[in-house]
Amino acid sequence: MTLRSRIFVVLSLVVFVILAVSILIMALSKKPSEGQPSGGESNRVLNFFSRRNQENASQSGVVPSSTAARPRTRAPSAEEVAENAVKQLAKIFIERYGTYSTDNNFDNIREVESLATEDLWGRISRRMDGAQSGETFNGVTTKVITTEPVELTDSSAEVTLKLMRIEDKSGTVSTSYSDAKVWLTKSAGEWKVGRFEMK
Repeated sequence: MTLRSRIFVVLSLVVFVILAVSILIMALSKKPSEGQPSGGESNRVLNFFSRRNQENASQSGVVPSSTAARPRTRAPSAEEVAENAVKQLAKIFIERYGTYSTDNNFDNIREVESLATEDLWGRISRRMDGAQSGETFNGVTTKVITTEPVELTDSSAEVTLKLMRIEDKSGTVSTSYSDAKVWLTKSAGEWKVGRFEMK
């Protein structure tokens, strides 16, 4: 037998072994044969014994740990949803309004127009009329740290917030902490900021 023939025979045997192993693996990974119980039958057997255990436990007064009641997550109430909504609105308003610089051309005021009542918008937008930017840079970044419990009715809310304010005056940076209060009103199903105080 020539060398070429030997190589051909060896390669053929290798390919045959690989095919045989692949077929064997596929056959073993298939569903159990008809003689074996199916998954549904196994589940029925397990459920039967589980029910028997529960019946025995209830008669003896002992509840198995696997069937002990687990705490369920409770859906938030309508009041909690409203409270979260006014907290978030107050936070967004204060952080946007309280973050500004001499370079931003009153963007902080424009960004809260959609969050404010018409009356409040009329008052705060007047600050933009005829104002001039200073020659030296001044910027403030405001972050809400915490929000106190909300005083809430169907049409009004009062939110107290704790703030951190970082001020940059011509490269000199300082950090201060203060409080803010936001009063909101609900009109046509929408919350708006009607008044606020920043200390």
